[in-house]
Amino acid sequence: MPKYKNLIIFGATGMTGQACIGQALKLGHEVTAFTRDPSKLGDEIKDKVTVKQGDVLDRAAVEDAMKGHEAVISVLGTGREMGPTTVMSEGIKNILSAMEKRGIKRISVQCACFQFWDRAKVPPIYSHVNEDHHRVLDCLTASKAEWIALLPPALKNIPGTGKYIIKHEAGIDGPCSIHDIAHFHVTGINDDVNLYHRIGIVNIT
Repeated sequence: MPKYKNLIIFGATGMTGQACIGQALKLGHEVTAFTRDPSKLGDEIKDKVTVKQGDVLDRAAVEDAMKGHEAVISVLGTGREMGPTTVMSEGIKNILSAMEKRGIKRISVQCACFQFWDRAKVPPIYSHVNEDHHRVLDCLTASKAEWIALLPPALKNIPGTGKYIIKHEAGIDGPCSIHDIAHFHVTGINDDVNLYHRIGIVNIT
C-alpha cells in the first residue's frame, strides 16, 4: 500500500505527465489530473482519473484543486517553447502556496539534468528553461515542503524496462524512458531517503 495514495499531478497532459498517471493508476493510486485542456488526456486514462481544469498560474484554481490530496507530482514544462519563461517557477510558487494552505507536505518535482551542469556549459537553446528550473529549485529549498527533485537526462518515449538507477546530487549520462521516470516519481515520493535531494536517473542498458 503506497504511503501517499491520493495524488494530484500538474503537467498532466505532457508525455511524462501522462506516463505518471499511467504508473500511478497501475500502482493503485487515486489520481487527479490538473490541466488547462482535458481533451489532451489519452483515451486510456481520461476516464480513470479525476480531472481539474485550470491554469497553474491561477493561484485560486490551484488551491481549489489541491483539496483532499495527500501528495503532489509536478512535471510542468514548456513543451517545445525555449524562449524566456517563468511559467514553471510561477506555477511551483502557486503549488507550494496551495500545499501549505491545504496541509500537504510531500511533492516530487521534475526539472532537467542541466541543473547539475555549470551554467556556462548549458547549450544556449536551453538557457532560458534552465534558468527557470533554477528558480523552481530555489522555490523548493525556500519552502516548508518535503520535496524531491528528479533531474533526468534525455527523455525517451519508449516502453519502460523497470531497470534504472538513481543517484542523489549527481547527474547520470544516458537516456531514460519517460515511463521509468514516471515510475520513480510515483514510488520515490513514498521514500523519505529521497527528501531534499536533486536526483539523477538513467536506464540500465
